Amino acid sequence: MDKRFLKAFLTPRATRLAGYDLFPWCLKHRLWLEALDHPILSGRPCTPAELIFFAKVCAEKPVGEVTLKDKWQAAKLKVPINYNTAINDAYDHMRVDCWPQFWERKESQGGGGRNRGMPWVLSIVANLVKAGHNLEDALNLPECQAIWLSCAASIQAGSELDILSTEDEALLDELQRVKDSPPKT
Repeated sequence: MDKRFLKAFLTPRATRLAGYDLFPWCLKHRLWLEALDHPILSGRPCTPAELIFFAKVCAEKPVGEVTLKDKWQAAKLKVPINYNTAINDAYDHMRVDCWPQFWERKESQGGGGRNRGMPWVLSIVANLVKAGHNLEDALNLPECQAIWLSCAASIQAGSELDILSTEDEALLDELQRVKDSPPKT
């Protein structure tokens, strides 16, 4: 069975970041932070204050006030090792490594994007709602689970999605390794 799928569903993520206990990373948190063009979503450098803001959004705490705790955490994050650990923890919290991987398929007719301009978060939520989840649950599911469930709903509805399993990926890596190794003489 695909290891990314198992990790998405069987390994709960408890993250403590900048003094806050975070809820699982979900589409709701992504929407909030995308709406504010938060640098962590685009891989841009992030200040300690922006990292604390990320933590407060994911902990679902009020973001408008800077507390004494926030000031203390900001001071701690000025130490490079603390900052680097916190940045890694933030990216690990989002669990993008648990998303399904897709076989790359070349578009035969060169048409535009697959969602015809629809934001991909809306596409995922719409699939989940169509499959029977209510809107709140769809927005609060851990994102990696929401994506797997949306893919499954799409496939069951007749979409042609081809998921690259971790076993397929390992086989492709092995084939590439054999191909790249010099011939023995």
